[in-house]
Formats: sequence, structure tokens, C-alpha cells
Amino acid sequence: MKKIIALAVFVLAFAFVTGCSKKATKDETQPAPAVTVAQTPAVVEAPVVPPVDPNVAAAQQKYLDGLKQFDNTDYKGALKTWNDCLKLDPKNEDCAAGVRAANDMIKSLAAKTK
Repeated sequence: MKKIIALAVFVLAFAFVTGCSKKATKDETQPAPAVTVAQTPAVVEAPVVPPVDPNVAAAQQKYLDGLKQFDNTDYKGALKTWNDCLKLDPKNEDCAAGVRAANDMIKSLAAKTK
């Protein structure tokens, strides 16, 4: 009787251990398929950027040059540079503001020397 109980316990334990183990699924036993053309993302084209007007680029450089002159207290030079900037790009608000600032500084300095 003890042998039958021991054998039954052994069979149940064996069945439990083999039945509870993880079984390989179809996905695990076969290699992953190669990516097909249909699965690849579509190529996204870069947005079209309008060409930069050479006058606008030159005007921007003139504006930066005028800033350097203004910072070095060369107000008349800055005024001339910013006026040149406005000839290249009449809509450049930075150059227009620079012209106003340079004129204000020149008038202010003139008033102090009187």
C-alpha cells in the first residue's frame, strides 16, 4: 500500500511539474519574418522652404554690422549701415528701429554738447 501511495504521489508530482512548465508557442519556435515593403513607413518629404532673397540675407548682415557699430558708440556709422540695410530690404523692422535709435542717440549727444 505504501508503494502505491508513493507511486501515486510521484506520478502526480511528475504530471504537475511537466504540465505547468511553459510550452513553446508558434511565435517562439519560428523566426520572425523579414520586414516587407508594405510594413515600412512611408518616406516623409521635407517641407518646401522658399528660397532666401539675397537682399534679405545681406540686409540681415547689415543689421548685425550696425549693431556692432552702435555698441561701439559709432552712432553715425550705425545710422549709415542701417540706412543701407533699408535700401536692401525696406520692410526690415529691425533696421528701421536701429535708424530711429541711432538718430535719437545722435540728437541726444548733440544736445549735450550745446
